[in-house]
Amino acid sequence: MVVAVLFAPPLALGFTGARSSVSPAVVLAAAYLPWRFLRLRGRIPSGRTPYGLVTLAVTAYVALHALYYLAGERNLVVFLMEVQWAAYFAAFASVLFDLQRLPDARSRVVRSLLVLALVQAGLGMVSAFHGPIYDVGAWYEDRFGLGVYRATGTLGSPNGFAGVMAVTGILATFERRAALPLSRLLTVAPLLVALFWSQSKSGWLAYLLAATVILVARFAGTASARDFLLALALGASLVFTLQTQEVWGELTRDYTERVTFGEEVLEQYARAHPLRELFGVGFRQTARIDHDTHAWLTAHNSYLSLLAEIGAVGLLLLATVWATTLVEIARGRDWVMLGVLASILLHVYSEAFLYGNVYVLLMLLVLSLASMTRAASPLALGRA
Repeated sequence: MVVAVLFAPPLALGFTGARSSVSPAVVLAAAYLPWRFLRLRGRIPSGRTPYGLVTLAVTAYVALHALYYLAGERNLVVFLMEVQWAAYFAAFASVLFDLQRLPDARSRVVRSLLVLALVQAGLGMVSAFHGPIYDVGAWYEDRFGLGVYRATGTLGSPNGFAGVMAVTGILATFERRAALPLSRLLTVAPLLVALFWSQSKSGWLAYLLAATVILVARFAGTASARDFLLALALGASLVFTLQTQEVWGELTRDYTERVTFGEEVLEQYARAHPLRELFGVGFRQTARIDHDTHAWLTAHNSYLSLLAEIGAVGLLLLATVWATTLVEIARGRDWVMLGVLASILLHVYSEAFLYGNVYVLLMLLVLSLASMTRAASPLALGRA
């Protein structure tokens, strides 16, 4: 199921009027859930644990939200988009819940994820010279004068690809050596090259800021001179990157456009009925279609989009997932997972990919990994 999410070609939903697509993994997720229910005789993650409570609450809310739009609003597009999101959420939460009981579960999960990420990074490098492997209407032309296409791999968009490379790059850079499939250099280098070739500003910044967060947090606990110097070096790289004319110009133009999109979404939300403000207007109902590319034009900010589309209640439930993750991180002083969570939350601030199945997987993955017991001290991560 995870392999299908990361590599299977997206299937177009032509009746939406836009380049909407669905991963074949939704079929696997929909089949897995009843199979698991029967195989384990109805056992589900316990609602008496933080992990079980937040995942059950979000899954139930989005599933009921989808059913309302099918039965009450007769809106098939919203139903299909939301029900697949609920299926992914429930399936990934169940898989990761079952894995938590395995010996050395965290290392095995991280190692497997990084193997998949390295394959995806290789496909991204191919797409940087060949062009997109799957044409889903994303803009992929050269940026910043690098002379290559924007790397997309099989993930459909350069920014979505960059988010995966940033998250897995953080894991490869700072996780224990025993959890890596290759040496640290051979694991980190391809991921960062692919991230660089994605030419995604939000992806670059997510990696640099998340890495700085880890080093600063770790330095606060250990007073390590190496962590301090690395944090300074990353901070200097970030400042240098932001000061280059090409990057600053792109940031300024994008910021102006995205503020406009965000304001449109907030205006629609403000005009909605109070009940709609609480429970949302449905997935993609605040977006519009670009008639030239047939792509969705969204707020490019997942938080604004989700506030408007699943309402204040839905966004609050999602926030409980992030808050629960932070609590688990704080209990274990797990600075690696703090960085991974930071990279996700920073990236989706400027993009809209919490709609995507890949980000559902990553969001639940960080919660699950932060909950897993491991032998090594979190302060030692990245040094073994």
